[in-house]
Amino acid sequence: MRQTDLYVGERIFLAVISSQRKRSTHKDNKAFFISDPSRKFVFWIAIAVLLAGNLIQLTTFINHDVGWVLYSSGRLLDGGTFGREIIAANPPLIWWISAIPNAVARLTGLGALVVFRIGVLCLSVLVVIDLYRKLSEKTPALMFAGILILFAAFVGYGANRDFGQREHLAVILCVPYLVRAAELIDTGGTSNRTNWLASIGAGIGVAFKPHFVLIPIFVELFVALRLRSAKHLFRADLLVSTATIAAYILAVLVFARPYITEVIPSVREVYWGFGWPVGHVIWVNFEIVSLVVLAFAIVSLNRFPALATTTCLAAVGFLGAALLQKKGYSYHLYPASAFALVALVSTLSSAHRHLRATSALVLGLAVIYLGQTAYLENRKRGAEGIYGREVQAVIDVVQEHVPEGGNFLAISTHPFPGFPVTNYAARDWLAASNSRIGLPAIVRLRAGGITASQSDLLKRVEQREQRAMLLDLSHNPDIVLVHVAARRHAIGNSDFDFLSFYLEDPDIRKVWEEYVEIDAGLENFRSFKRKRSEES
Repeated sequence: MRQTDLYVGERIFLAVISSQRKRSTHKDNKAFFISDPSRKFVFWIAIAVLLAGNLIQLTTFINHDVGWVLYSSGRLLDGGTFGREIIAANPPLIWWISAIPNAVARLTGLGALVVFRIGVLCLSVLVVIDLYRKLSEKTPALMFAGILILFAAFVGYGANRDFGQREHLAVILCVPYLVRAAELIDTGGTSNRTNWLASIGAGIGVAFKPHFVLIPIFVELFVALRLRSAKHLFRADLLVSTATIAAYILAVLVFARPYITEVIPSVREVYWGFGWPVGHVIWVNFEIVSLVVLAFAIVSLNRFPALATTTCLAAVGFLGAALLQKKGYSYHLYPASAFALVALVSTLSSAHRHLRATSALVLGLAVIYLGQTAYLENRKRGAEGIYGREVQAVIDVVQEHVPEGGNFLAISTHPFPGFPVTNYAARDWLAASNSRIGLPAIVRLRAGGITASQSDLLKRVEQREQRAMLLDLSHNPDIVLVHVAARRHAIGNSDFDFLSFYLEDPDIRKVWEEYVEIDAGLENFRSFKRKRSEES
């Protein structure tokens, strides 16, 4: 192939991916693109699938958690401190990262959501390029095509409501690490070279949540067993990833002290209120758990091929992380299903005919099920979907009753209606947290018989939650929405009256005299508007 035959875009991609190399020759660059034309075609198909999936995501409302993080990270740019202006159970890494698209949005005039979506797309494209570079010359054709296209589909369209969540980003960032770990096993050596972008990315992906440390633990144990040596633990790329995690921990200690000294102790007392028994989490996500188990069984019967095993162990690690969190949210299980599918694709080249057939059957059924789930969820979250119409209704109410530059508040155990409404209504969210974090624990403690120690806990949590509400109301929100649906997040069908609980406090009752209930037409919320705002 002549140099003039190379696409300009391919030269740019090569420059980005290979920037960490100390020396790169013209011959090396040319060699990288000498491959079967059909594989090059697969590469561009994967890019097209990725673009199409992200375009579809543009037609849906952003995830409530992602909306909250993007919005509140702007408080950091305004000089706020994580743990004071932002109160959350989760560690600050995703907020610090989200401050980047927020800063770019302020500089360019683009919306933070737009910049964020573009950033996720660009990151996904880089990983597709990295997969093409690592797999194109030595991977069986079916396996190569399956991995690239499946990855592109799963991180775009297939992410559905979990697009932009930390688990979604962790999947994207951890793929290069898993591929390199498999390559290390296949080559049997320890490289002193590192791809800085891939290594730092893997460190960030693991650092999103403490539970994610299970993934490198499982993978590195497998590498040690296959190589029969621990020297791989000192390879350059792993050291860079470890240093990235260490630098993050140090940054938390230095720049987020209130989170450690104030938020974690108080959240630890109440956050169990959002959780469920592990058995319940497994039951409500039985199909995903079964997929991971089947993938592991097929990989083991296939004698643990390198790439299939590293991706399968990632699925097991993320499943373990989901079970440890005891909530069963869809985004907690998303990485487990994604890597289980990649592991199954990686077994399609097995020499055993029956294993290939079994893998294809399980893979086909899983893709159909997850594809249908993504279709229904993306449709639901679109402008004409059930969720989309509900979000738009709240946006309309907030824009009608909150003046520009004003703010609003919601009493809910879920980030909605605060988010993603705030991101689209162009109005400010008043509270330091995205929901009333202490309410689920209060509801559960009040619902049943409690011990003396639990009675003390209940009293302490109630006082803390009421003080927090009093502080929020002291900033005079223009409108307050109270969630009154028959079924509410973390408390199920409990008929606990949120507003009555807060009005038990005499100081809150006095402030609440400034509010009058209005008929805003929202089915699941009572709406209260400030009288002074009503008169004006």
